[in-house]
Amino acid sequence: MRVFTILALFTSIAVTSATPFRDSDVVPVARSNGPVTEIWYINVPCTVGDNLMCEVTDASGCGLPDSNKIGSLVVYDSSGTFQLAKSMDHVIRLPFVCPSFAKIRCEVNFVDNDDGPNYSLRVIRY
Repeated sequence: MRVFTILALFTSIAVTSATPFRDSDVVPVARSNGPVTEIWYINVPCTVGDNLMCEVTDASGCGLPDSNKIGSLVVYDSSGTFQLAKSMDHVIRLPFVCPSFAKIRCEVNFVDNDDGPNYSLRVIRY
């Protein structure tokens, strides 16, 4: 009986240590690679009431971008008709709350049409 209990304990420790660490404060909801046009967006389903952030990164999706090339960030409903939030120029993060229709469009507008491929766009939960 004792051997069985010890074996179960070691198994649970092994499974727990094999589970990859995840930062619970920042959870990616969606990510996309850079666009080829001036206006670029991703449609993302979300859980109503979640605190989310539309974020621009470098093309790798990991680094900080050159914010001088960002015209604005905008969050719409998924059809692009109802605006939920909009940033000022050169802002790379735009917080918002997931609306009752549970699907949004995160859109970035660039200062120059050629800048899109150097950027990535994602929505994170925080």
